[in-house]
Amino acid sequence: QMVAFLIPLLDDKFPLIRSITCWTLSRYSKFIVQSLGHPNGREQFDKILMGLLRRILDTNKRVQEAACSAFATLEEEAAEELVPRLEVILQHLMCAYGKYQRRNLRILYDALGTLADAVGAELNQAKYLDIFMPPLIAKWQQLPNSDKDLFPLLECFTSIAQALGPGFSQFAEPVFVRCISLI
Repeated sequence: QMVAFLIPLLDDKFPLIRSITCWTLSRYSKFIVQSLGHPNGREQFDKILMGLLRRILDTNKRVQEAACSAFATLEEEAAEELVPRLEVILQHLMCAYGKYQRRNLRILYDALGTLADAVGAELNQAKYLDIFMPPLIAKWQQLPNSDKDLFPLLECFTSIAQALGPGFSQFAEPVFVRCISLI
């Protein structure tokens, strides 16, 4: 009942309420995922998932940050339950990728890496790779060696490479060459 009460607050007119709601829902992630087997559990999970994805695209930076962090926490608990929604998740994350500035971009890298860890090889499909890999590779090639965002992006690539396995080979060259130049 508590979670059902919180869901509408994701769309509250006050950014602080939206932000705190994201954080609070993240604390209930384990319960939310465990409830998937109960009546209305799937519907509630989908409402929370879509609500957090909407808040990831919020106009308020603090709400974006809270939503992205809450989503990463939910990803860890939900794991393979996210697979049916992978395409819409990736579309939202990459839309945020185009909007976010430095601080929230690092949180987004973490959310992408956590998603890769959560769904594993399920991510290794052309329709998904086409959504998120070209922008990440472009950013990787654009950042100077001295940029502090390089290592959070590399950490994200590490999780993605582990999830994709041999599927990462088509992206390995620019990542490998850059890593060698950093050494």
